Amino acid sequence: MPRGKAKQLVEEGGEQVEGAVAGQVSGAEAGQAEEAAEQVVAALEGGASGNVQYGMNTLLIDNGSKYLEGIETHVNTAAEKLGVEGHSLEKKSMKELKGMYVASVKEDKESGVPEKEWGKAFKQYIKGFQYIVSSGSPRLAKYDQKMHEKISDAASDAVFLGVCHGAQQLASAYGAKLKKTKHTHQGKRGADVNEAHLENPALEGTHEGGHMENYGHHKWYIPVDQAGSNLEVIAESESPKTKDKFVEMFKLSGKDHYGAQFHPEKGDGELIFNTFGLAHKKYKKAA
Repeated sequence: MPRGKAKQLVEEGGEQVEGAVAGQVSGAEAGQAEEAAEQVVAALEGGASGNVQYGMNTLLIDNGSKYLEGIETHVNTAAEKLGVEGHSLEKKSMKELKGMYVASVKEDKESGVPEKEWGKAFKQYIKGFQYIVSSGSPRLAKYDQKMHEKISDAASDAVFLGVCHGAQQLASAYGAKLKKTKHTHQGKRGADVNEAHLENPALEGTHEGGHMENYGHHKWYIPVDQAGSNLEVIAESESPKTKDKFVEMFKLSGKDHYGAQFHPEKGDGELIFNTFGLAHKKYKKAA
């Protein structure tokens, strides 16, 4: 099957992710998912669509952010400054990733794999990345929780950075509650780093004496008192209009998975540099 056609089928299959998870794919949908499975196999054999090679690999999840190019630039700059040889960056839309997951689940289901193990090829694909960034998005905040959870689970050994929408998805997938205001939080604002994280290597150079200045653009946010037990709140900010306190940055307990409500790519990109550096250290240690 031509790669272009397989890619198209994966994108179309992404629309059927909920049905696949529930085991309800049938008819034309099943046909699309079956053919899309060929793309998953090709990706694994060739290394993530043929682009990922031996070396450190980055997955940039494109959620539709207009700032995506800034993230890519900062990641590549970090790789260059750190002298990372063989670094590969691959961009995938969430729709494509959903399609790959659907195809992987269907293949396992038809092969008699136990339900709790469905999605093996997809998990293997995600495990091939040492650094993952999920971008912001103009879409609704609760759009991609399930896929963020699946990606985070599969990438437990990687360093993950959710930006704005990506952070909201990651947090809500692990029990945090989201809130929407009538006012758009846009522009520069301050945030205070919690004392326990002042020496966190991910924050090196991002604050002065525990105070951060960042650019944000969002309506949804995580109230500090609704962060849940799975999130370590790194920094807190306050709405200038409503005075609500919200989570500016967090870390998932037990993982190097971070979430930033602000847009680090709109500033000096220090947070991206630092988290990429953490991933690089882990990669070198494991090599």
